[in-house]
Amino acid sequence: MELINRYRITIAFFLGILGYVPLWGQNIDFTPDKPDGPAKIQSALWELAIPGAAKPTRDLQDTVVVILVPHVGQASASIDTSSLAALGGRVLAQSKSLMRISVPASSLLAVSELPGVRFVRKPHRPHSQATISEGVSRIGALANHSAGVKGQGVKVAIIDGGFKGANKLSGDMPARWNYYDYTGEGIYAGDSVHGTACAEIIHDVAPEAELYLYKTGDMVDFENAKDRCIRNGIDVINYSSGWFGTGIGDGRGLACDIV
Repeated sequence: MELINRYRITIAFFLGILGYVPLWGQNIDFTPDKPDGPAKIQSALWELAIPGAAKPTRDLQDTVVVILVPHVGQASASIDTSSLAALGGRVLAQSKSLMRISVPASSLLAVSELPGVRFVRKPHRPHSQATISEGVSRIGALANHSAGVKGQGVKVAIIDGGFKGANKLSGDMPARWNYYDYTGEGIYAGDSVHGTACAEIIHDVAPEAELYLYKTGDMVDFENAKDRCIRNGIDVINYSSGWFGTGIGDGRGLACDIV
């Protein structure tokens, strides 16, 4: 009996709470809060873009490198580069879909309002996969070699962020190859050997294939490298990097569109 009374008291208590907190018929506002900064500028750039922002991490006269995203359905060529130059901006690289520029931090807000600009953000960087496996024998490549199939007449491009040491390998790379550096750092500069390792594996699998090494640093470079592959009649493209935070993982997004 005592247990039943406890249940009654508990139920009555919660019903009393519900009486004071009506859950139905309320006009709840689900409208998202307005952004605290310019809607057309990535929040990571707000402290530089907003005049009087607290504690900027750098001098507003310093230049920053950013990506200009055109309006949906428009190419980057639709962005007004004459007005951009008047604001101190300089085009560093441009692909069909994006434009990479350097600009004084104090001009970011004005740049975001230029005709053709939908959004201003930091460059996205690709991330090379950590695991590299040499499975030449496992995939039956050696049997193909014995049959005389070694990649003759095939053009293979490796698009990657690093080819350190590729020019110092003897026997693990072809005697010669084609390359293009989109980063301006130098094709063999940097710390990453990921692209070099990929090129070695491809050479092991198809030792007589013609290799093209394209070094990229962001999505502008990636799109330009892909277009160069098409122009050069590349038969196979190797690209083993991921773009974190650029989509929701369902196969859509600019990186997927470029592919």
